[in-house]
Amino acid sequence: MVVGRRCAPRFLRALCLLQIGRLEVNGAGSLAQGEGPHSKASTQWRVVNLDAVEYGWAVGEVKMFSDTTCSTDLTKPDTAPKKKGADPPRTWTAISSGNNNAPAALAFDSLTWTAWRAQCYMCSPGKAWIGLRFSRPVSVFCIQLYQWGKRNYKTNSIMLQRWEQGPAGTNTGWWRDVLKGSELKGEEMDLVSFTTCEQVSAPDHGRVVVTNGRFYPSDATYRCSGARLMVGGNKQSCLPDGTWSGDIPTCWPAIALVILITSVFTLELICFATYYVMVTRNKPPQLQSTTFLPDDCLGKFSSHDIYGVREVIEDEGSTNAQQNVFRHVLFCPCCRLADTWQSMGLLPYFAGVWVPQLCLPFLPCIGAYFRGQMRQRFQIQHGSSMTKDLMLWIFCCPCVATQEAKHVDHICDVAEEEAEVMRRAEERKKEKDKKIRDQIAAKHAVGGVGALAVGKGEGDEEGKPKEDLKAMGSAEAGKHQTFLEAKSVMDILQTV
Repeated sequence: MVVGRRCAPRFLRALCLLQIGRLEVNGAGSLAQGEGPHSKASTQWRVVNLDAVEYGWAVGEVKMFSDTTCSTDLTKPDTAPKKKGADPPRTWTAISSGNNNAPAALAFDSLTWTAWRAQCYMCSPGKAWIGLRFSRPVSVFCIQLYQWGKRNYKTNSIMLQRWEQGPAGTNTGWWRDVLKGSELKGEEMDLVSFTTCEQVSAPDHGRVVVTNGRFYPSDATYRCSGARLMVGGNKQSCLPDGTWSGDIPTCWPAIALVILITSVFTLELICFATYYVMVTRNKPPQLQSTTFLPDDCLGKFSSHDIYGVREVIEDEGSTNAQQNVFRHVLFCPCCRLADTWQSMGLLPYFAGVWVPQLCLPFLPCIGAYFRGQMRQRFQIQHGSSMTKDLMLWIFCCPCVATQEAKHVDHICDVAEEEAEVMRRAEERKKEKDKKIRDQIAAKHAVGGVGALAVGKGEGDEEGKPKEDLKAMGSAEAGKHQTFLEAKSVMDILQTV
């Protein structure tokens, strides 16, 4: 009953077609993507089922073509005019794995209602095949296949194979896979063809080598000639849709690349020097190991790790206006990081500007190490962890760089203020000490003149000996011993 339902519609179609004459199968139905190596010439070609087929595999029509556009049918007679001494016309013979009272020639008669039926009732993958044996080697680039049936009565995938002859003088050989077709529809003409990619052009001052004759899969490899460098990938691959992956590279002369690198290097030097002259030189001196820092500036950062980007640190008495540090970090990170590291006394400015560029993959590690040095210098123990510092530098580099820059700038301002206070106190101390010494010298001078006037060589005008005058001078000097021994800014200010 199943066979009857399948045959009745075909019989009616056949009657209709017979009324208008013999049917020539030239149309193409669904397109199945082909994939496989480039086709080579062979005398035998066949189509093999790759899926199990129930109730036998029935093929209504098979056509083989010698071009990818499926226009040159190898099953048609070779009608091209032949020169004297040329090869005889091409002929072919239908071959198959066997048949069930339906010979293979029925699949090559240009009629879809006549079909070859495989010898197997339940055809397992690779068991049934049908093909052609040619009188001389030919190349097949495209096939058309018409199957009877739908669903499990047809194969969804096929493989085009060619026969490779063994060593000369022997009858040995083997079948080699050439082209695979999948997603076949059935009961319509399915087309399976090689995919040919577009013609590729060589770059200027270069060359290109294409494998597999531009048939998918194939590769295009580019090379530059002379002293030139390739900009871009040196290989393209042919894709299943007939296009090439990537873009054609460009061959640059080596001198052009040298000029470009030199120009970029010079431009960077100008930018680094401009930042140094306009920003870094106008800041307080960098911190030294002997720089005095007040206790209220130690133990913590002056801003938050993340939210400190918008915080404004107010320095009472500072003459240096706070700059937009976050903007410098975003638009000139090399200069800002080098500025911070130089202010800390960790790295010179013109050495630090190259660290973010030359050691970019290791910048989080370098930043975390310098942050640890900063914690140790400023006695910041809260949240002191190398792992935390590394995570901050990896996931929030601009924020943590801004925090460090603001804190170092704040510390440098405070250190400059403290140094200025100490300098002024030292000057006042020297002036007072000088005044005291002048007073003592004046008393010595007055005592010497009085002794000469009264003829007392051993005493002053009050009859005191010179030893008493010296003792009095020592006592006067002792009154200011506390001022001379001041150890801090607050002690100096209290003494004054």
